[in-house]
Amino acid sequence: AAEWLNSAAAIQDALFDEVDRFRKTFVQVPGCEQSTAERIREIVGDSVRKLIKHHGLTQTSQQKQLEHHVSRHTYAVLHSFLFPHLQEILGEAEARLESGIRSFASVGELLEAIPGAQGRGLGLVDLGGCAEQLAEVEHKITPHEKIACINEAHTLLQRCIADCAKASSGAQQGSIEITGDDVLSLFILVVYRRAWEHKLAHIAHVEMYLQGSDAQFEESG
Repeated sequence: AAEWLNSAAAIQDALFDEVDRFRKTFVQVPGCEQSTAERIREIVGDSVRKLIKHHGLTQTSQQKQLEHHVSRHTYAVLHSFLFPHLQEILGEAEARLESGIRSFASVGELLEAIPGAQGRGLGLVDLGGCAEQLAEVEHKITPHEKIACINEAHTLLQRCIADCAKASSGAQQGSIEITGDDVLSLFILVVYRRAWEHKLAHIAHVEMYLQGSDAQFEESG
């Protein structure tokens, strides 16, 4: 996908010029992040359509790969423009969140406060690997990379739950049921056990990208 963009110099230059113009002229208004996402989606979509036509890409899989690459590239260039804005507008909420998280003295105390988490042995699950993977979000600059980290953390979480269940019940056979409530409860524990900064800003960054993607999907039918 990178070659499709790099080998079309005129289209690539036009994309860079449009992104630069966007940085210089677009006013980010708190609470209107969806408008920002939609404008980025328009910039990406215009370049993708030109590249599809330029390279004669007819396969849906190729078009999706191209869209993902151009979108990720655009968000990478815009990181220093978008992310500080999200950090600023979510600063107070972030402080409240951190205060709330640290108000629980232990994992056990937190589990008692999570509806439906009591008595399920969730505190026995080794979440170290999952927590480390999720914290990698802090070192990524594009929503695409952050989503990949979250997906990998989810996969590790399911594996940790299965390993714990097998270890605690050697007689258990077959597949192990992992409920949605368990996954949510354990993700809360992961966030509690591993400190990383700007959680809400990272979430908002991902949501911004997904909002733009959803709008594009709806338009395409």
